[in-house]
Amino acid sequence: MHGEALICRSVSLKSYGGVDQLTYLTRSVNTPDEFLLEGGALGPTQVIINVRACAVGDIDVQVREGKYKFVTQSDAVIGYEIAGVVERVGDQVDERIVKQGDNVVGLLPIDSKFGGYSDYCVAESHFFVPMPKRISYEKAAASIMPSLRAFNALYYVANIKQGEFIFVPRGAHVMNRALIQMALCTQCHVITTVCSDAEVNALQDIVMVDRSFSNNSVDDDDSLSPNRPRLKVIDTRNSAGQLKNIVLEETGHLGVDCVVLCGDEQEEFIDDCLLMMATHASLLSPSQNIDLNIARCRHMFFKGIKFGFLFEQSWVLSTSQQGRFLHMLKEVMNRVGNEVDVPISQTYSLEKIREAHRRHQLTMNESDVLTGRIVIKL
Repeated sequence: MHGEALICRSVSLKSYGGVDQLTYLTRSVNTPDEFLLEGGALGPTQVIINVRACAVGDIDVQVREGKYKFVTQSDAVIGYEIAGVVERVGDQVDERIVKQGDNVVGLLPIDSKFGGYSDYCVAESHFFVPMPKRISYEKAAASIMPSLRAFNALYYVANIKQGEFIFVPRGAHVMNRALIQMALCTQCHVITTVCSDAEVNALQDIVMVDRSFSNNSVDDDDSLSPNRPRLKVIDTRNSAGQLKNIVLEETGHLGVDCVVLCGDEQEEFIDDCLLMMATHASLLSPSQNIDLNIARCRHMFFKGIKFGFLFEQSWVLSTSQQGRFLHMLKEVMNRVGNEVDVPISQTYSLEKIREAHRRHQLTMNESDVLTGRIVIKL
């Protein structure tokens, strides 16, 4: 029990729409239970989390705009990638896994009533794993979505293997950096693109990257060794219209084994990607609006190309795979700070949530992909 009244802060949605729908509120209560449960009881498998950091992601903006209103609540407290301290646990929570006072990190489902834009949130215990001691709350929250996407894409959807070729366009994008690092640590060859000096410089900060970049097509003595994974960077400013040919040359004209799209590619670019893919390769996209027309589907059918959606919320919107999700989340958190580093561009206080959303929407544009993640520090 708390001896003094608590001033609990939160940000909820007035309605779906722009940043002006994000409403900052404060409330004086005696305990977090009074703030969250409103006279009800904590569920037997639930936990109350004292939120210390919450990342602002694309999903936050999309929920705010109403793109998932068929599963979300317009008056909910949003924010889904959180790190914090366990305040209290339900009667049936296994304290060998999560107990009061633990530092934890977790991904909340978008149908949650209480998300991470708040001093406290309540959620099921199976959304959380222990937070590594070597990283901060901010770094942990920032790393959740990029690391989960990378792990899910590479090891569950594409099932990549050592020595395979992975094509990741726009490698400087904050959501792609963890993917590149994980692929290199799996001893895969990674090919990516840049279109500015700033993007080249951003990629040079990636952990465990071979820093010998090539801006044009590859010379014979610059080929990728089958025993030496390397990041191959293609500067599209110097290779207009030649991307497909350069990638095929890199792979010995066998094609890449996996392509991971960003989700906003032009139609012509998708066609080029299909032509540079190997037989039985994997094409992955985080966009639900990708246009796989009849011609593309026929090409994929004859080459045995598999297609997969990347939507991390699918792991927590259903409990049928919670064991596998917890394994993934624990594994990626163990990699953060070792082989995976997700940059943070800026932290904001909860009171500045509208400004944080505006800043993140700038980073969703192709012209501003290098700045890293936006994190709310509580």
